[in-house]
Amino acid sequence: MKTPAPGKPVKKNGIAQGFYVALVASTAIAQVANSLSDRLATVGRYYGDAAGYIPIITRTDGIKYVATADGQAPFTVYNVGDSVADDATLAVCGINATGALVGCDPAYGETMLYALEDLQNVERAPGTMMIQCRVLFGTTDHCKITLLDRSTACYVCSGGSCAKTHC
Repeated sequence: MKTPAPGKPVKKNGIAQGFYVALVASTAIAQVANSLSDRLATVGRYYGDAAGYIPIITRTDGIKYVATADGQAPFTVYNVGDSVADDATLAVCGINATGALVGCDPAYGETMLYALEDLQNVERAPGTMMIQCRVLFGTTDHCKITLLDRSTACYVCSGGSCAKTHC
């Protein structure tokens, strides 16, 4: 297995997936952050709920949260300020009635994080947006974000490099 670049989560092959992101805007200003922990903290301060989690609302699975795993460690919901290893895998996880994480999906990762970082700079009050992500075989991921005003923004990550692209 290829070792990911620093700050790049391990990616798994997947299929097209769509989900809604319910995000609460704060007044945090986007900062350039290099480590995964710093990047998550910046995004979490901007989009996080009262507990500091980044909430995700999927079409079929209810509320999920951005979660992390270091190597083979179980996923844990990310909280702003938590220390997260740069080789951690990002996922979205549900929380069941007993408080246990369920339905963790590691297909969500670098592209979603990159998109949210970019949107901090341009969308001051994101509200609810729809994100559709596709993880292709290999290391190329695509995310399309549709904002409330129906405008779109698309992102691609490939080989450890991410960029905004045409939809």
